[in-house]
Amino acid sequence: MDAPLTRSAIDNRYGEVPENHTERTLNSDTYETLQNRIDRPWGVGGLVWTPAAVVLIHEDDQWKAPGGRLERGETPEEGAHREIREETGLSVRIDGLAAIDRLRHTNEATNESFDFYFLMFDCTPASDSLSTSPGLADEEIEAVEFHETLPAETYRRELLFSLLSDRWDASSDSS
Repeated sequence: MDAPLTRSAIDNRYGEVPENHTERTLNSDTYETLQNRIDRPWGVGGLVWTPAAVVLIHEDDQWKAPGGRLERGETPEEGAHREIREETGLSVRIDGLAAIDRLRHTNEATNESFDFYFLMFDCTPASDSLSTSPGLADEEIEAVEFHETLPAETYRRELLFSLLSDRWDASSDSS
């Protein structure tokens, strides 16, 4: 990617998309650790779905949409393709930007804050052949599965439910 990624560049490229906003207040140690770990405020991933199911990974006792940090030099689409392939084994077609998940982290002692944006792309899997050993060696992804409903222990469950409800309703209407 030639220019640094900014929120206005995302808006210009993709137009208006749903945004989820969450605020987290953290103690100073946790805040500093997180701030030092995040060198760029962008993550990418995919809402990988079919008319009957969604692909989720299981990590840290939660089901999640596949995704991770955007690497230097990648476009958001390239990063989403890479993260989805690494975590699920799937190749996907990206059909657009489904949502922006903005997380504001605030230091409870200083009130200092920073935002992290996760760009969730709308993705169609090219096959249903999931990896039997998902993730990279340094990741602790325990499973990757197609789910017909969202498990109770799904990270960002309300956001995923909202996005999937719209898509599943629309796909059943066109059948």
